[in-house]
Amino acid sequence: MRYIGGKTKLLSEIENMILKKVNNHGNKIFLDLFSGTGVVAYHFKKYFKVITNDSLYFSYILAKGYVTPNNVPKFTGLIKLGIHDPLDYLNNLSGQMGFIESNYASDSNGRMYLTPKNARKIDDIRLTLDLWLNKKHINHEEFEYLLATLIEAVPFVSNITGTYGAYLKHWDKRAFKDLVLKHPILYNNNKINESFNSKAENITHSIRADICYIDPPYNGRQYTSNYHLLETIAKYDNPVIKGVTGIRRFDDNETSDFCKKSKVYNAFKKVLVQVNCKHLFLSYNSDGLLNKEQIQEILLSVGIPETYDFMEIEYRRYKSKIVLKPKVNEYLFYIEKQNHE
Repeated sequence: MRYIGGKTKLLSEIENMILKKVNNHGNKIFLDLFSGTGVVAYHFKKYFKVITNDSLYFSYILAKGYVTPNNVPKFTGLIKLGIHDPLDYLNNLSGQMGFIESNYASDSNGRMYLTPKNARKIDDIRLTLDLWLNKKHINHEEFEYLLATLIEAVPFVSNITGTYGAYLKHWDKRAFKDLVLKHPILYNNNKINESFNSKAENITHSIRADICYIDPPYNGRQYTSNYHLLETIAKYDNPVIKGVTGIRRFDDNETSDFCKKSKVYNAFKKVLVQVNCKHLFLSYNSDGLLNKEQIQEILLSVGIPETYDFMEIEYRRYKSKIVLKPKVNEYLFYIEKQNHE
């Protein structure tokens, strides 16, 4: 999945630093506090028990479907109905109109996020998943697994440049592909992995980990707006939407202080003080609201100064028509926390 700030291309550098700083990997707990698509937590399942957290529900669902499970659910209830592979069944649904087609497909409202065919199929799948759950044909674990496959499939047929802050005014050929759900490749680390759906500042005090990886939002654009359509598909709650792009209405409790210039420093300070871990790793970006000196200042105030480490990586940035500089520097910080348990 294309995702702003995604770390797929930086995993080797992140891994090298973490394995250099952390010994005896097998019994350690790895907390990914702003997990996004879950790519970092998934990568480190081979070394650690992983715990993910994200305030966005669709990110939480991706973690519940792709990161924390070690095996494909059994789907015993569906097998009793004669459905042996639920993805085959869902992929063959003909489609029925619902909230997504009514609001995000061009034939009905001019919003060209999805073709009517794919939007209708998304609606049908979501309605079917809710029906199965309500009738107890599937349990919550199975529901989250299936919903994650839908969330993962949507960007491959979305008529966007990368986020859902806007749609293209012409049809990209990608939009005409058929929506197809696929089983994820799961990694079994034989550990009980966990996922949470909360703001970081509301959960750091209650989770203990050996390693905490923090990759917060870095600019002023709220992820709630950038990925509003995936959030609506995940929740399927018929929200109040607004504007040309049909962004769902978010209240202040759902937005992040890490995206607010006036609040980001204190937000960093609060989370880094509260987080209960020994090894603290932090990713940030040279285009971020804070500069590296400010982040260093905060880290040195919560950690042991002699353990502080920093590296800077140049890489080609996330593509967008409004981007002026094709390259950006990624910062990776480390410090051992003071007074960790």
